[in-house]
Amino acid sequence: MVTEGVKWPKPRLPIMRRFVLLMLIVAPWIASCAAQAVDAHMRVSGPFLSSDATLFDDGVDFVEDPGRLRGSWLGDFHDSLRRRIERADTIAVVRVEALGEGTDTSGGTTHVLSVSVEDTLKGELPDNATLASEPQSPGFGTIERAHSRLLHGRFTVFLRWYERAEDVVAGHFHLSPATNEVLDEVSKTLRH
Repeated sequence: MVTEGVKWPKPRLPIMRRFVLLMLIVAPWIASCAAQAVDAHMRVSGPFLSSDATLFDDGVDFVEDPGRLRGSWLGDFHDSLRRRIERADTIAVVRVEALGEGTDTSGGTTHVLSVSVEDTLKGELPDNATLASEPQSPGFGTIERAHSRLLHGRFTVFLRWYERAEDVVAGHFHLSPATNEVLDEVSKTLRH
């Protein structure tokens, strides 16, 4: 095919807008393919309870050393961490490789975190996974406010799988810093 002398029509949309439009069209298809590929790692151990929503809030905390907390903060943190460890289907040490935004079914902004798995402490998780925090998630604001602290950060991810619909498994998560202090608490609780 010869293209010399052919006048190509000028694009109506700038390149970046065309790219974003393409991603909005293709992203749901990619996400459905990714969900199917991850299903083998998602094992639902039981129902997702209303009390699980505060433990697996699709958010992040930045408590690097729980021992530095005082008073009721210390007791509350240890209680939440212990219950989170016990109720989690998967616990892993991950690094946040990329942050992005998507759109949920109602048109709201969803925060998307691409993570690589460094170590799996409980359950299974693929080497590369995607976590999403939707506007209705209790921890959405913590992700929204912490982009600069999340990128390239090393975290412990606690995941609880649930059945969203028949044969469709999804998960809720919580991130805590992957410090020696937090990982020691995880190890102690898992041994008991």
